[in-house]
Amino acid sequence: MEEVIKRVANEIYDLLGPGLLEKHYQDAFKIGLQHYGLKYECERILPVVYHGYTTGQYLRMDLVVEQTMILELKSAKKLIEENKQQLARYMRVSGLRNGILINFGGSEVEFLCSFEAGPRLSGLS
Repeated sequence: MEEVIKRVANEIYDLLGPGLLEKHYQDAFKIGLQHYGLKYECERILPVVYHGYTTGQYLRMDLVVEQTMILELKSAKKLIEENKQQLARYMRVSGLRNGILINFGGSEVEFLCSFEAGPRLSGLS
C-alpha cells in the first residue's frame, strides 16, 4: 500500500505541480486512491480524551487509507518538526500505527513515513 500511495503522490505532483492548497491535493488523492481500488476516509475526526472525558477539542486527519494508514498532506516549502509531531499525535490518539506525511510544496514530493519501527524521511521515490 505504501508504494501505491507514493505512486499516487508522484502522479499528482507531476500533473498539478507544487504550491496549491492542501485541499486540492487531498481531492486529487481521493481520485487517485479510487483509481487504484483503495478505500479511504476523508477528514476523520478524533476526540481528545482525558481520564475518559472528551475535552471538547478534536483532531482532524486528512485521509485514512484502508483503515490502517494515516495520510497527512502538506503544501509547504519544506517539512518542519511541527508537521512530524502532528502525524505522531494523530497516530497516538487514533491508535493507528502507520502514517505518511506528504509535502507537495517543494521542488519534489517529500515523504515522512512512520511505521511501528519509527519515522524515516525520504525524498522523491
